[in-house]
Amino acid sequence: MEKSETKQDEDYVSRAEAVALLGVKADTLYSYVSRGLIRRLRHPNSRHSLYFKEDIDKIRTRSEARRSEGVVAAGAILYGGEPVIATSITEIAPAGQLYRGRLAVELAQQGTCFEAVAELLWSGIFIDESTVWKFDPPQCEFQTMTASMSKLGAGANIHELLSILTLSLGMSRGSLSDRVSRGITATSEGRQLIQALTGCFAFMSGKRAYRPFKEGESVAKAMARSLGISSSPQVLRVLNASFVLSADHELSPATFSARIAASGEADMHSCIASAICTHSGARIARACDHLEDVFSKMATKTHLVKNLLPSEKTSRAIPGFNHPLYPKGDPRANCLLQIIKENITVTKRLEGIYDFLDIAARQYQIYPRIEMAIVVMAVALGLPSRTAAGIYTLGRTAGWVAHVIEQRLTGYLIRPRAKFMSTGR
Repeated sequence: MEKSETKQDEDYVSRAEAVALLGVKADTLYSYVSRGLIRRLRHPNSRHSLYFKEDIDKIRTRSEARRSEGVVAAGAILYGGEPVIATSITEIAPAGQLYRGRLAVELAQQGTCFEAVAELLWSGIFIDESTVWKFDPPQCEFQTMTASMSKLGAGANIHELLSILTLSLGMSRGSLSDRVSRGITATSEGRQLIQALTGCFAFMSGKRAYRPFKEGESVAKAMARSLGISSSPQVLRVLNASFVLSADHELSPATFSARIAASGEADMHSCIASAICTHSGARIARACDHLEDVFSKMATKTHLVKNLLPSEKTSRAIPGFNHPLYPKGDPRANCLLQIIKENITVTKRLEGIYDFLDIAARQYQIYPRIEMAIVVMAVALGLPSRTAAGIYTLGRTAGWVAHVIEQRLTGYLIRPRAKFMSTGR
């Protein structure tokens, strides 16, 4: 069979390309589709279908694993592979992720505060009431670092800021042994870190300066103040929901990075900084940046449908759609979008985005992911440019802290083996 001419960066492939990549007959391809192993995109204006290349690659990897024990581990590590780490923190289910057995979308719908969700992830104890953390001010070294960043111009990278200030905060806390001797716990480090990082978002606003957390503030209220937006109950409801829904999602690449660092006995701040850097990549957080650009340039439903949805002429998909773990739609995105609609006035621009998402789902079977919903939130709240990805990251920090704690308790080093492949030289 001739080698497919499919480009490596395509998200969708034709039937002929799918059959060639899999090395099977068309009937087998249809069998994979009927069993839900390969997602198919039906184009409303054509008789032809497109198939998700990511699903095809997954099947190819599993087929190779049956022929080689060395590939089994590789197949497990690849996206959507078999579980490689045991965890009691978060379970992925069709209805969405469960935090210690509690459905995240229900927590968001009920208005559970982000702080309570973070405590649930860290300790397994759920406090069903409003929780406000005691303010733990950073050391003066951290304050000096934030003051030196006040000269940053527009366009500062929020993830670089978050990672630098995370490491700076860690340096000001002393060595790991010093922290233990002073009775500093992992959970207290998590609380202080989230409080400190919230003030970083003021660098993205018109003030271009760090805004410290205030005693008695919720994370959502501190975020609104840092961003220079309204702190009305409706706005805080939406911000809080975005944090709750972003708090953890099992073993994402960034979470895996945090656990690897923790297994090597790195301190909390080094673990979180490694996760932030991993999360900042084009496949994850920068997808939010791309979506922000898209919505700023294409304000109407017509433009969005014409330029973004896949067709026979383009096999590239825009980020923010169709999560592999949720073939029928990402519950996190659906929940956040509904909360936005219930609390924020619909502008003409928002109406165009909602109509676009509706067409994508009904006619193309393309469903928004949590990244898309967070960018829609940024549009709805009028957030400064390039902050959506950072909000996603701040929420996820709660989960990273939980995974660092859990990994430390296992007592083992994560050290996968590599399979050497000769270059033929």
